[in-house]
Parts: sequence; structure tokens; C-alpha cells
Amino acid sequence: MMLFIILFCCIIIPINTILENAFCSLSSSNELIIQNIPTTYELNVPYTVILSSNNTLSLSYITLDIDTVFNTSNDSLCVLTNESTSAFIHKIEFVLKFDKNSTKTKCIQLNLHNYLTSMVIKIADLCTNNTTDKIIDNDDKYDVQSYMRTINTTELALLDNFNWLIFGPVVQQIWYTHEGMRLSRECDAAEDGRVAIFNNPRGKRRLISRPIDVTNASLLYIRLGSGTCPPPAPTDSPIQLLITTDCLNYTKWHMIYSQRILPGIEYVTVPFSLNNITNSTTICLKIEQKGEKFLGSGSWFIDDLLIIRSRLQNDYFFDSFQAMQPANWHRLAGGQLKTCDERMSMVFESNIDIRTEIGATTIDFSLSEEIKNDHDIIFHLSKNTSIDWTKWKATGYLDLNQTCTDEDVITFNGENYRQICSPMIELGQIDSIRFTISTEPCMKRNKHIPTPGAVIFLSVVYNGSTIGYSRTIRRISLRDIQQTHKTFYSRLNELRHSAATFGRICLSQYHQSSGKNVDVWSVRDFIALPLLQSNITHYIQLGLNTNCHLQQQQLINGGMGISSESVNIEYSVDFGKNWHLLLKPCFLDSACPHNVQHVYSSNIILPTIGWHRITLPLPMAILQQEYTRFRISTSLFSMSSYSTSNSWALDKVFIGQCFRACNGHGWCQFNTCRCDAGFSGDFCEISNEILFNHASFLIDNNINQTNVMTYQGGRFSYVCDIISQGKSLVFSKTGFRFLRISNINGSSPKLLEFTIRLGSSNVQCLGTSKTDLDRDIKSILLLSSCSNGVHWTIIDLFRISDVLAPDFGTISRILFKEKMESDNCLIEWRQMIHGGDNQDVWAIDDIIIRDVISTKSIKKNAHVKTFQTKLTYIRPGYILSFRLEPINRKESNILFDLNDIRLRINSSQIDLSKNMEIFSYHSENLTLTLIIKLPRTIWFKNVLLNLTTATTKKFDLNFIHLGVQCENNCWLNGICYEGMCLHDEQILSNQSINVSFDEEDLMNFRINIVDDELLLPFFDTTDVSTIHFQTMTSKSKKNNLLFECSPNGGVKWFELGLWVEEKENALKDHYVLLPASCQAKHTLLRWKNSSIRIVNLAFVKSQIQDYLMDQFQEIDSSKWLYPIYSINSSGLYTKKIQNNFYQLISTAITLKQRDYVIMIDTDSNMNNTHLQVDYSVDNITWHELIDRRIFQRKLNRFGRQIPSELLRRSILIRLQSDHSFILKYIYMGPPCTANCYGHGQCLWKKQQAICHCDNNQTSETNCLPNHLLLSSLHETFENKINSSIWSISPDVQITHRCYNRQSKTTPYLCFVPNNHTQQSYVTVGPFKTIKYVIFKFGLQYISSTNCSNQVLFQYSYDNGIQWHTKMILDATNNIFEKFDNLTINKNIYLRWIEENDQSCLMWNIRSVSIRTIDDKNIWCENNLNIEQKNKIDYEAQTWEFPLIQSSSILQFSLQMFPIKLTNDTNWQLVLEISSDVIHGWFNRIFISCSFI
Repeated sequence: MMLFIILFCCIIIPINTILENAFCSLSSSNELIIQNIPTTYELNVPYTVILSSNNTLSLSYITLDIDTVFNTSNDSLCVLTNESTSAFIHKIEFVLKFDKNSTKTKCIQLNLHNYLTSMVIKIADLCTNNTTDKIIDNDDKYDVQSYMRTINTTELALLDNFNWLIFGPVVQQIWYTHEGMRLSRECDAAEDGRVAIFNNPRGKRRLISRPIDVTNASLLYIRLGSGTCPPPAPTDSPIQLLITTDCLNYTKWHMIYSQRILPGIEYVTVPFSLNNITNSTTICLKIEQKGEKFLGSGSWFIDDLLIIRSRLQNDYFFDSFQAMQPANWHRLAGGQLKTCDERMSMVFESNIDIRTEIGATTIDFSLSEEIKNDHDIIFHLSKNTSIDWTKWKATGYLDLNQTCTDEDVITFNGENYRQICSPMIELGQIDSIRFTISTEPCMKRNKHIPTPGAVIFLSVVYNGSTIGYSRTIRRISLRDIQQTHKTFYSRLNELRHSAATFGRICLSQYHQSSGKNVDVWSVRDFIALPLLQSNITHYIQLGLNTNCHLQQQQLINGGMGISSESVNIEYSVDFGKNWHLLLKPCFLDSACPHNVQHVYSSNIILPTIGWHRITLPLPMAILQQEYTRFRISTSLFSMSSYSTSNSWALDKVFIGQCFRACNGHGWCQFNTCRCDAGFSGDFCEISNEILFNHASFLIDNNINQTNVMTYQGGRFSYVCDIISQGKSLVFSKTGFRFLRISNINGSSPKLLEFTIRLGSSNVQCLGTSKTDLDRDIKSILLLSSCSNGVHWTIIDLFRISDVLAPDFGTISRILFKEKMESDNCLIEWRQMIHGGDNQDVWAIDDIIIRDVISTKSIKKNAHVKTFQTKLTYIRPGYILSFRLEPINRKESNILFDLNDIRLRINSSQIDLSKNMEIFSYHSENLTLTLIIKLPRTIWFKNVLLNLTTATTKKFDLNFIHLGVQCENNCWLNGICYEGMCLHDEQILSNQSINVSFDEEDLMNFRINIVDDELLLPFFDTTDVSTIHFQTMTSKSKKNNLLFECSPNGGVKWFELGLWVEEKENALKDHYVLLPASCQAKHTLLRWKNSSIRIVNLAFVKSQIQDYLMDQFQEIDSSKWLYPIYSINSSGLYTKKIQNNFYQLISTAITLKQRDYVIMIDTDSNMNNTHLQVDYSVDNITWHELIDRRIFQRKLNRFGRQIPSELLRRSILIRLQSDHSFILKYIYMGPPCTANCYGHGQCLWKKQQAICHCDNNQTSETNCLPNHLLLSSLHETFENKINSSIWSISPDVQITHRCYNRQSKTTPYLCFVPNNHTQQSYVTVGPFKTIKYVIFKFGLQYISSTNCSNQVLFQYSYDNGIQWHTKMILDATNNIFEKFDNLTINKNIYLRWIEENDQSCLMWNIRSVSIRTIDDKNIWCENNLNIEQKNKIDYEAQTWEFPLIQSSSILQFSLQMFPIKLTNDTNWQLVLEISSDVIHGWFNRIFISCSFI
């Protein structure tokens, strides 16, 4: 509703009086009454003016303005009224103060400014007869910030920082009484002046307020504790906050908070909800520790008490200290209303009583802004948004249609793991996370209060895998969520991992011990925001003066004010408990937590004295907060406690929506701008200043400044050697360093040329050292702005490694390529950080700004064979670029070498091999682009250049350019003309795929090999972390290899590696980490100074691979380095690299768990193939991973467990052979159950390892072939061995005599040393679950040399993929080994094997008994088919069986048949019983029988 003000009548107020009970009424449909308007004023006396209304809108957009008056008049709009203010609910206060330095006239005009209607209405003219400041000599002199206490205003219910000394009249307006309290600086608790301390051992301890209007009160905040003093005794009562509506008798108190005081300081916030206590809007507050006797000397304090209301409006915050609104400020530490450079402002001076940051802290308020642009949301989960659950990942939740409340999106009550993860995102986009969790509505499902272990983790999971590398951002206990819901906020300092730029943001709760439906929680809102809005709408703007009372000459003579330090703008979302810088510059990849490149800094160092307007955009995170407070302060240690000469001042603070920030040429006000002189328009976009299109600066020793060029920290000197004709502008002083050129017409593009240099060989010009770890952030930024420095565009950054002396030159850049927000633009060279006086020095010279020449005015060059220049002055860094075009384009194999062209400077021949900067081949049109850097010997000289093609039948010269090097060398795809690029066509980059340097790839990727140099042009390496390549060294003498990259078209090269004296005829692996400086859209790679052959090249992306799985359906360069294989229907087929050499190398895999396995399936023709499977952690040294001897057996599936020492490391896998091989499948990751028992492939699907069985079925557990599993077995090797279950190595004998051992019973399985490099072994299986194994083992060393071999008894449950040693057999013995304690005991194979290749042992086994669990067979063999052991003996044997009781009997029937081979009919039956068969049989019973 609009506020309309109508004049009723005029009155004249008597001189020298203050009408404390007289009001001015501005009548309208919305009444507004102004109280305490002074008729005259005294200097240095604060006046409080109160505005009252029943309409909150009337007060929300109104402030008081002060204007200078030379002639007073009686045209005031004020009307005397006797109406009581009690009828007006809403009030705001303003404090007016004047001193002799702030007013040049005796009279001022007090105006009422309505920002909603843009109306300014005069209230009164105020005059004074005094010319000196009044000296206050009453109680108020001890209370210099009396206006910083308030009660019952529209914005605040109560505010007191207890920075007073006497319980005077002003204090008594807030507090009714106190007992046991005193104001003190004890206990190191006071941050600003004093605190209220309670430490009397006897008597009451309490503080009671006056009546407080708590209408719309939302929160109570207080700082309390014991500081460094001893706290109250444990037996003393806790501190209580109580309220009552009986403010007449002060009875019937209700407790709203209780806290036992602990050592230190606590920040307490109490939601102010009185619904369950009273319906009254007026209460009294009591802070009390009950009791009248307290043990010991315990103390406690309170400070910074604040009760805030829900703010009337969220559009903006504004305060001008000419008419200060105290309710805007929570604290003004060290501040007083004083004059700074003739402006009444809040001046901050140091004080020995202040122990915190000196400055202004706003009240908590909200700028909550609805997100209107989808580009401003990275992800958002809420009831009001469309959710793609195929991209979001969640587990452990209820049905999506069953949540605790209608506002919740998803509820988690699962028994085990609970998690919700965002879609896969680029982490560098995120600046902040906000999420809302609710618990109380779910209590009907909770069986008890949240357990101590009920914790939710906010974390980032790199590359999105739930088992991948993750990092915890925040830990949240469910016990902390005491309300129905709570919103959490995290500003993320650093999310990107060095090897991963993508990932998910997750809320996770780990396995619960209490079970399902316990510690239930719901997500109501989950959102990720970037740093800034795509269209910035909200700003903080303020007037700042860091050198009050100092003149320019004082600064020159050493009076620094606080300019050597900084004023910081910070914010807090937890009521001052934690503070964060508003914005930090982000102009280097290594220093940025996000992708937004900017130079906004809330760490402010002003370049010059006087008042400056500071304008900064607000991060989106702040616009989404319920409560935010801002602090504008400087460090306590940056100001002397005993000096007022270094004071600083603050004025005109605006926080809120301001369209385009008034283009930097005006002050933000609600919904409008107050433009500076010379600017107009709704948003000050129209400039009345004269703008230029062409100008030059610092040319020909001209050191005169113009009115459009300003600088600081520099001087004209030769100290950095000559970088052009005459002196340079050298920046070497302490403090701010910048050079700014203003009033540039930005309506059309401009060409900028300049010469810059960092340091020199001169000892007085110390540049940044290459060993300086901070050298990059000391670099020089080239910036442009068309908003007077509010918004900056980073044009370029000149790193120390780019232009370090003597490598400097003339640089050109194109400005204002796109339409700017204003035509009045400026550019600036700025050094953000440096080491101080005469440190990190840089110099600049010869600046030229002019319009960009239209391409329509350029004629196409003619083809020539010779090019001759006129006498030309050569500036530093000049180049000569040209194209060679073949005369006969039909010849596709035209070869070029450097002898085809000749360059003469004056009369001297130039060695092009030393000066050729870059050579590029265009395969599309068979043209060549050459760039030659002119030698330093001709810099600063006038010379003649002659360029000639030596072989006239091959090439013509075209598009010749002599001059400044174009930006990015026009990406070698356009024409450099007078510092500008004229592009023939759009530059395209190759995708970063693997390359094999054969003839086909050399053509496809425009790869050039000239004069022992290989150039690989323009690959997109923005997401590349590592480059791998292989080399082959010939017999050439040039066997040193230099590898470089360039992100700017070859203007500057960065060394990636130097390899010296490579070995001849050896294939060698190399890899380099790609620095951030070369992770660019268009990157050049160059190998030079060597005859070493580059064989293969691979780019590895910035990602963390926590598993490897490939079934070889298609080529996947993200898994395999180098294109040295092909894919067909059989699988992966390796190609020959050299001679009979085949190889396959994976990209890096990071092992996240201890039990990782590797599984490989090959074709059936792998027998006797010597295949090596190795791993490497550095791509240089390789270690054996799988024993290559296992590939000699008739198996096509292999594997093993990854060594545990590789946990958390990244490794590469290499498969290498002297024969071509085919792979069908490979897997490395968390294991499947029992490795699918060797009858399936382990696959990683749905974030878990599952088995794809050989029968094409899928199982999450196993592929167990139950029909093939064996029951108990007793083998004596007397009969022919069953080859379907037994596998025996060659040269194994079955005999009763093994070397010098003789067996009279069962034969030996005898293993003797062989002459082959082959292991001796025997395997048997597969069995069902094994209970025990019994066998007899014999061992004898027979080798003439020392033998370290061992015989291993092993088992395997995965069909021989992995073998596990059960015991080492190192002596002759009867073996009994239990198996019923195995974790996996199914599909068991047994193996006896001699370790090492060369056999040197004589060993044997016999009488093998393998007993399976739950086998009901009693007899070892079928008793109906007992075979003859020898001529006279027969044998039958049982498995063990239990004797139920001691009186058990053995009963059997026996029928015997004589054999015709003998006439002996007398037989004897021997019954043997054993309870320990390992140690033999006993209790023999002889039964005699005779047959006729």
C-alpha cells in the first residue's frame, strides 16, 4: 500500500527546545507520526527520532535524509498533535548527530524519504548557534553507544550488548532490576567493552527486564558461559531463561531454556514460540541462577542479548549514518558517530577494551529470494520440483508415496544402509548445499529417541560410486534436530578431487544396530547452488574510508592508516558463531573451489585515501538463508590501540536487490539508483563523459598521466632494464598495485597492444622466483569492466612462468567482443598479491588501444615466392608468420623441411631450426602454417627482412604477418593481421582419444614430424589428468626427449618432462601428470630435440575408476591405454607392437577394499602361452600379479586376490606375451561370492558384484554346479586313476617303490625331479563340503645342491582360479587335516604341488581319504565289489561312525567263497577298529572259518 502525505498546517517551534512530547502528524489514509523532532540541535549530541505507524509498509521503505540549508523557511509539513503514540503499534528509531566538521552551515533540513513512492518531503529546518562540539558531562559520557540498546521497536523486541557502566536512565528503559550482577571485562569474555558477570557467592543472581512486546518475535539469541573463569560448581543450579506475562507483580514465571554453565563460551539460540504458554504479546524476561548460596568462586556471564522479530520485508537493508537506524545493527565495536573527511559516518577506532574484530555487525535478517532461473540450480529435490529417480540414487527408504508428512519427499527407515545421492554432477559448479531434514513427524515409527549413533553424513562421492572415494563434509546428529524439521547449510570450500571433477552429493546413514523403523528421518528439501546468479540481482554496497584524518601527503610520508591491512566483509548464518568471507578471488584453477572465475574480493584494500564506494555481488547461498548477519570489520591487530590517526569509517550501507548495481555509477536504493554527477538513466547507464576509441599511453618516454590513466604502486624507471624505448612504468612499491585506463568506448570491439615484463636480471628488479610456491597468485591480471569496476571480466592472466624475464614481449588482446552493459568501459592491470616493497616487480610500456579493423577492408594476399619488408622497428616478442601452400595440390605426399625456406635479416642468414616456434600441417588443404619468433638481437632496432622459398616448384608464400603475436596464434587456423585473428573457419579440437602413430593417424590428426620434432595439434584436454605414451629408441645420437604442452596455440610452452639417454631398441612406458595450465579446450602437445620414436599415446581422463570390467563388446579407451588391440566376435585381439611382442595396458584403477580380485577369461588356445599379468603404481616399474606358469595348464579362466598392500592405491594392469592372445573378459573389483565358484563371470552391476553363470543365468550368490560335486572318496591308487576327477602332472609314477621307499600295502603316487621347467602337482575334485582329509606323505631331498622348494597342500573353491595353502608339507608324516572351519567350503578342489619351477624334491602321497559332511555312506568302497589286494588278502573299510553308548555291539553277516586259484580253504577274518586312524589300527579280532 502506498503512503501519501498531506500538509495540514505549519507551526513555528521555539528555538533551543526539544519537543519530547510533541509530534508531527503527516495525515493520510496511513497515519505516520514522528516523535522527538528537535527544533534546534547542539553539536556532538545524539538525537533519537521515532517514527510510528499502524501500517508496517509505511515504515519499511522510509528513512530520514539530511540536506544543507543556507536560508531557513517555515514550509515544514509537520503538524503539532496531542495524539498518543500508544495507538501506533510499529515503531522505528533514527539517531541524528552533528559535529563541527560535518556541517558547513548553521542550519540543516530534515526530510522524509519514501523509497516506495520516490517522494522526498521536508519535515523541518534545524539550526544551531554553537560552533564547537558539546562536551557531555553526565552519565552518558560512560555510555558512548547508548543508541545500541533498544526495546520494543518494529525490527527488534530487545537488544543489549551490556557495554554500559552505570545503571542510568537509558539502561533502566530496558531493565527493571538486577541482583548479583556487575559489568566487567573479566574472564576474557568481553568482545566489545564489557559483559554482565554474576559471581557473588551469596545472594540472588538475576536480571529482570521491562515489559517486552514480542509480537512476531521469532528467536532469542544470547552469548553466555564462564570464559576463562572457573564455572559454577556442579551442585549449583543451572542458568534459566524465564518469561512471565505478569509484568506488574513479576510472578508466574515459565522456563523456556535451561543450561548448566561449562568452561568457555557458548552461543545459544532459543526459538521464541509462546503458543503453549500465553496468548499475550507482552512478556517480561528473567535470567536467573536459582539459590542464594553458591559453592566456590564460580562465575558466569551473559552478553549480546537479542530478541528479533520476523522481518517486515526482505527486499533490502539500508542505513546512512547521517540518520542512523540503530535497530539495523547488532554491534558497532569501536564505532562512534563522528565525522570522517567532512561526512558524518560511523568511525571505528581501536580501543584497549575491544578484543574482537573492530567494525559493524548487522542484525540478523533474511533476503530469501525465490530462484527464478533454472540455470541457477544445480540440483533440487523437493515436492515442488520434478524428480528424475533414474538419476537420483536412494536406498533404505519407504515407498516414495509413503512419507511421514506431505512436505517430505522421501523417508528413510531401512534396517541397514540408508542413503540418498544427487545425480552425477560436475563438482566445480557447486558453491553451497542446503537441505532440510525432519524427524519428529516420524516419531510414530521410532521406538525410542534418536540413539547416540544416529548420525547422518553429508559427503561427496567422487565419480558417483557408493564404494568410491568419498569425503565427509558435515556430520549431523539426529538428536540435534529438536524441531519438526531443521534446515542445514554448508558452503563448500573444496569439492574437486585432484583426479576427479564429477561426483554425487550424498546424505548417508550407516548400518543401524537398532533395526528397522528406528532413527527414522525424512528429506524435505535438498538443493545445490552455484556461487553467483546467472543474472546477478543482489549486492552489498557501502561507502568506505580507510584513512580518516589523513591527507595524501601524510600517506606519502609514511602515515598508512590501515591501508596496509584490509577491511573484511563477512557473513554468518548461525548468529555469529562462525564467520565466512563473503567472496574470495578465484582466478587460478589451483586456488578455486569452483568453476566461476572472478576477482570479487571481500578482503578490501583501498588504493587511495578518501571515500570509496564498494559494491560486491551476494552469493546465492546468502539469498537462501533464513537468518544472515553481515560484519564489516578489520582485524584487531591492524590498528594501534593508542592512536586515532588510523581510524576508518563506514557509511551508506545497502544490502539487497539493485539492478545492475547502478552500473557502478550510483548508489543503490530500493528499486532505484541515485546516480553520480555525469551519469543518468534509471540505472545510471547513460554517461555524459567523453569516451575515446583510439589512444596510446607510455609511448616514446611520455610519462605524463592523462585524466583517464591512473595507477598506484608504480614509478617510471629503467630499473627493470629496457622493455621499450624510454622508461617503463615499474610496479615495485608496497600496497595496492594497479594501472587503470578509463573512458574507453565499449560500444565496439577494441584492439589492445602492450609490452609487459615480470622481473629482470637487474638486482633491483626482483621478479617472482620460479621456486616460489605462491608465484602464480602473484601474477598480473588483465581485467575489463563496463560497470566502473563492479563487474570484472578476466581477459587474461600473466603468470610468472609466462612472462618471466628475459622471456617477455608485446602482447595483443581483443576487448569488448560482445555487447557490454554500458558504453563507458575501463581496463586494468592488477597484481592481487605481492611480497612487499621491491618484491615481485613487474613493468609495462607502450600501450595502444584502437578500434578493430573490419575484415571487409582486408584484401586477400597474393601468392608470392619472396617477401621483402621496409625498414621496420622490431618490438619485443615480434613474430613472422606465414603460410606455405603447395603449388601442385594433387600431390598428397609433398615433404617439407626447413631448407625449403630462407630468412635473412639485414644481410644475415637466420638459422630457422633455432627460431622456429611452431609448425602446423593442415591436412584438409595441404597447407603449412609456420611461426618464427624474431631473435632478441634485433629487438628495439630498425631492420630489413627477406623471406624466400628455396624450392620454387613446391610452395608459395601467403598470408605473411610481421608484428605482434596474435592471441593464441589464432589457433593455427586463421590469419594474424595487425594483432587480430581473421579466421578462415572454426577451430575444432580432437577428442582426447588414444592414438597410434602410424601413417593413418598422422594424417587424420594433422600430426607433424619435422626436424626431430613431433607436433600434435589441438586436443581437448579439459578433463584429462594424465598422458601416457610409449617410446622406441633408435641408434641415433639424439636420444634425449623433451615433452611440452601449450594451451594457447603455441604462444607459451610448458615443460612436461625431459628424458635423458633413453636405452636403444627398448619399448619404454612414460606418463606425465597434466598440469592445470594445460587442461584446456585446445591444447598442443610437442615432443622435440630427439630422434626417439613415439609409438603410442593415450589420454586418461580426470576420474577415479574403482573397478575394471570389460566383456570386450566394443573398444573403450577409458579402460585401456593405446589402440594396440581390436575387437571382434571372439573378444579382444591384441596387435603386435614390435617383433613378437604383444601388450595390453589398462588405465588406473583405485583399490577401495582389501579383498579386490582380478579375473580373466581367455580363449581355449592359451595352452603353453607365456602370458605375464603385472601391475604398476608408477607406470614405470612392473610387478608380477598372476603367476604366468598357470597359463601352461589347460584352463581359460584365471585370477587371484590383489595384494592388500595396494589398498587405497591406484594401479595399472599390464598383460604381455610373446604370442598374440585373445581376451574374452576381465574383471578387477570387489569379489563375487566364491568367485562364482569358477563357473561364471563376476560383473559389477547396480553397485554390487553379481555372477553371470556359464549357463547364462544370473545369480547374486553363486554358480555352483551341484550335480558335479563329489561325495566322500577313499583312493589307494591300486586301480586306474579316474582322470575325470584327478589331474596329474607328467612324469608322475604309481609304484610300490618310490626312490628308496618300499610299500608292502598300497602303492605310492611318486613325484620325481624332472628336467623340465614345470611344476609337479596333482589335483582332485570338486567335492561337496569337506569334513577332513587323511593321506600319507613322504618327502626326501635328492638334489646335489641346496633345495628351498616346498610341497604345498592347497584347496580351491573357484575351479582353480585361486589356490589357498592349507599347510606346508615339509616332512614325512601321516596327515589329518580338518576342513570344517573354512569360510567357503563348497566346490572344493585339493592340490598337492611342489613350489618353484625347477623340481628338486622326491615326494609321494598314498592312501588318500576325503570325507564330506553329511555323507551317509559307511563303506569307503562298495562292499559288494571288494577286490583282491594281493594273492591272499582282501580288504574292506568303513568311514567313521559314532558309537552311541559304551555297550554297543558290532554285528554283520559273512559269506565267503573259495577261489579256484588256491586249494587252501582255511580263512581267517581280521576285524580292526580305530578311533584315531592317523596313528593306525588296533583292537584286532581274529575270526577263523573253514570251508569244504
